[in-house]
Amino acid sequence: MPRHPGRTAAAVLLAAAALAASAAPGHAAPDPTALCALAQQSLEAGHLAQAAALYTQTADSTPSNCASLGLSLVAAHRQVAAQSAAAGQELLRAGDLAAAERKFREALAVDAENAEATAGLDEITARQQNLALSQWDLFYERWVVPMTQLFAAAGIVLLGLLTLSGLLTAVVVKVDSIAWPRPWRLSLGVTGFLLLIGSALMFAIYQMFHPFDPSSVSDWPADLAALAVFPAAIIVAAAWTHERHRFTAGRVSRWRTLARLFCSWRPLVLGAFFYWWRLLVPLVVIGGLGLALRMLVLHDPDGRLLATYAVLALYGILLTAAAFGQNLRLQVSVQSPDGENDPVATDYLLARVHDLGIDTPPMRLRAVTSSMHLSKISTEELSALPSGKVAAALSGLFFAIRPDLTWRVRAAVMDDNRITVTLTRNGRHAGSEVFSRAELFLPLCKGQEARERAKAQLLTGAAAVTLLRLSRSHPRLRSQLCGATNWRSVTLQVIATSRSLIDDPEGRTALLARAVDEDPGNVLARVDHLWALQDGTPPDSHVYRELAEDVDHQLDDIERFCPDTLLIRALYRSASQWINRCVVSGHMDLQALAAASRNVDRLVRVCENAGTNDIELTILARQIHPIGLAMQHEITALTDVRSDRHSFMQRAPAPRLAYEYARLAALDRRSHPMSRSTAIHYLRIALSTEALAEARKDPCLRALHDSEEYQALTATASTFLDLPIFDSCRLRLVEAGLSAPADFLLRTTTARQRATLAEYLDASPVLVERFVQIAQLTQLHDHLACPAALGLLVACGIDSPARLESEVASDKDKLFEALRKANREGPCIGEMEDVESWLPDAVSTAAAANRSRRGRRAADRIGRLR
Repeated sequence: MPRHPGRTAAAVLLAAAALAASAAPGHAAPDPTALCALAQQSLEAGHLAQAAALYTQTADSTPSNCASLGLSLVAAHRQVAAQSAAAGQELLRAGDLAAAERKFREALAVDAENAEATAGLDEITARQQNLALSQWDLFYERWVVPMTQLFAAAGIVLLGLLTLSGLLTAVVVKVDSIAWPRPWRLSLGVTGFLLLIGSALMFAIYQMFHPFDPSSVSDWPADLAALAVFPAAIIVAAAWTHERHRFTAGRVSRWRTLARLFCSWRPLVLGAFFYWWRLLVPLVVIGGLGLALRMLVLHDPDGRLLATYAVLALYGILLTAAAFGQNLRLQVSVQSPDGENDPVATDYLLARVHDLGIDTPPMRLRAVTSSMHLSKISTEELSALPSGKVAAALSGLFFAIRPDLTWRVRAAVMDDNRITVTLTRNGRHAGSEVFSRAELFLPLCKGQEARERAKAQLLTGAAAVTLLRLSRSHPRLRSQLCGATNWRSVTLQVIATSRSLIDDPEGRTALLARAVDEDPGNVLARVDHLWALQDGTPPDSHVYRELAEDVDHQLDDIERFCPDTLLIRALYRSASQWINRCVVSGHMDLQALAAASRNVDRLVRVCENAGTNDIELTILARQIHPIGLAMQHEITALTDVRSDRHSFMQRAPAPRLAYEYARLAALDRRSHPMSRSTAIHYLRIALSTEALAEARKDPCLRALHDSEEYQALTATASTFLDLPIFDSCRLRLVEAGLSAPADFLLRTTTARQRATLAEYLDASPVLVERFVQIAQLTQLHDHLACPAALGLLVACGIDSPARLESEVASDKDKLFEALRKANREGPCIGEMEDVESWLPDAVSTAAAANRSRRGRRAADRIGRLR
């Protein structure tokens, strides 16, 4: 290569111009000095041919020393370039490509037209390309191909071993065995999996590379592991697990379990052997057989190594099978009555198994609305059988050899009232239940909506069956079950506390009572039953106080058997009920105040000490903690007067916290106007449509009852159909134009019209008859045309003219007092304070209407006789 590329180009151009000028006809002879300069530049650029031509032209025109000297320099440069090219060829033949390339480039720098140097560089480039290809071929042959063969063979062997482990899970793990604690199970599974990986890799490595001499390997570590370590570890793990979790409702402490292992090891070991003999016997037999073969039969090192390899591989298969067989992996499927898979019902059952509990609790200001989940099964542990015949068949084939899928649940819906649930563990039958809604004391369903609800109730029962059966084999699920051991009790409790499954308050209480009867150890059912009874009891009665004491007696069991979320709910409700009791007693019940203070302080401590591992508990604790602080101030307000009571209140609190602030402000014993305005302000934030009844009954808000703003906020039913009894049929009645009592009575005069209305509403004719009776009450007096007054009468059990006549005839003073008391605790209607002045007139009207109806019926009978 030329040493100065720019100068080279210029020299070439100048030389070409000079030659062209000299060749032009009639042109004057060029200047010899200029030609020598051009020749010198071409010589320095390595273009020896051009330089020689210019020097020759100079000599022809004017002989001079410049031409002779330049031609000698050209010859010398060619000789130097030839020597460098020859040296490069020697180095090339020797294989030193880098030095040869340097020599060839030196030659081209002196003589750019040197053909030998140019050919040498081309050969170097070709050799470098061939060398790169040969090195890759060498790497591919020496590394890629052997490693691919190694890992392919090892992968095939490992896949076969894992498949065999999956098929042996049903043999190794008994259906009723209890899963070991997670650390022990992981240790067992990791050990088995490492043995499988080692077996798969050694199968390929030893055949391909023979990395060691079999005679140099000792068999004693394998013998020790086979005959002593693994069986002993499995016996200890099984004995520990079955001793600590042998009671289905709880678990024994670690220290007590350890003490029993030392003191009564013999029955515990026998019990562990009873549950895990299918694993222990093969381990001991395989280890003993391998030891006997090596010591008595096999004397060749290769044969002894093969026996050790087989023992360790079989141990890996058994240990991995035992670990897989104890997994909590669940697949669910639901079959419709025609035998086809029902994807909608499958998804519902899957969601129920994952989140069994209160799905949508009532929106009540005095209750925690956080759901109480009974299941600790994570989403990663659940799967559903795909819909479609082909997909289900392929999925079943895949899951049959999948080693980590342990449990399968198949629920078959027979009809609207019956269902069968079958559970299998590792392919073996683990349990089944057949039940009907009648066995759960649920009413028969009528109509499409009722049938869908009945199906949801049956699937809820299937989820309870699944969860309770899983808890027997997986003790970690028991902590959320609140001591429950009977699936019927759990089903009844969940249905009774779920608004989507039942809407009858009286039916809820009855179901909770049956849930407690089915399983008295179900702490959640006991507490919910007491709460349901307490909700229907006046706060000023002695029964209310007794029920509150019964709930407090359950707090220790709640703390022992239930998660902290239920403890927070129980403490919150209990403290609120004791505060209500103290207010109803006129601040005279000091025991109720002390109980409220004790429970509120405990509630605040539990919220402050709530751990961060449970996200739901953390959220609930953050939600309830400021409410607990407000309740502490409520208790202070019941004992003294403080001028700075409202300073801690937040400016824009959540509705439930705002309700506590409203209660606190209403309890201000100074009756300051600012306290009333503060209470109304926070009450306006807190109240919703479903919370009105709770606010009307709250004794802490009685100081606001005479306020017009409070009466506007807690206004009762504004129309006839706003009464709670019409909740299920309100929209259809409005669409039919039956929103006024007169219209309702006009279009339900005959029995045929009432039957038609019952069919339109998809309701019972008995319910329609009750609607008619309530509408007839509005015709007895102008005050009863007021929906609020009518609603108060219905709430007190007066839902027909005949019932009104009966109650007045039996004890009218008691009825009047009950109506006034309910009015003071609720809507505060002015007409109800002097109810004795107008209600007898309504009774007289009802009696007259009744006599008139009897007279018409008698006349009709006489007419038919004639």
